[in-house]
Amino acid sequence: MKKEITSVFQFSNLVVEIPFESLLQGKIQTTYGTDFDCIAQSILERGYDKAVILTDGWAMMKEDLKAQLKARKVSALTILFGDAEKCEDFACFGDVVELAEVVS
Repeated sequence: MKKEITSVFQFSNLVVEIPFESLLQGKIQTTYGTDFDCIAQSILERGYDKAVILTDGWAMMKEDLKAQLKARKVSALTILFGDAEKCEDFACFGDVVELAEVVS
């Protein structure tokens, strides 16, 4: 899939689109925070109906943004890393799995 993925969206307290190659080289842009609201807003603004989210799970999303995502029938695969075992804010949009389940 590396050839098909041209860009990715990083998030902290804001969403930043970067070339996939930059991510592979370890070049990142971050505010070092975690905010699920910015993910929801980005999905809504771009009109996406699917997303793959990699997170440590340590954030929350406002209820009105969850409602907007549900109304648009957004589907998400949430991949957890670190010590995270659950992510309630994205569970209502699709599967929440641990990174080990995806890479093994």
